[in-house]
Amino acid sequence: MRIDETLKNGSKFIVSYRPFTHKGEVRKLLKNGKTTRQITRRAIWDNKCKIVRDKLTDKIRYMTYRDLDANGYRCATGQIWITGDMV
Repeated sequence: MRIDETLKNGSKFIVSYRPFTHKGEVRKLLKNGKTTRQITRRAIWDNKCKIVRDKLTDKIRYMTYRDLDANGYRCATGQIWITGDMV
């Protein structure tokens, strides 16, 4: 099942991702030289949120979500995963 099909309006979840940039600056790679530090946020899905996929590979290019901690919309790029539902 695709993530697009599981998130409904009002769904609360925790999103984690490893972006290539953060606040306009390139993120430093970890010791393995391949990944960057992980960002984890509490989020909610609503009608302004969306997932954009690559037309050829069908991989997620980015995901827009509502950040509950910062009280605004954020864009997750790079490796993205949903780690669980919030109660």
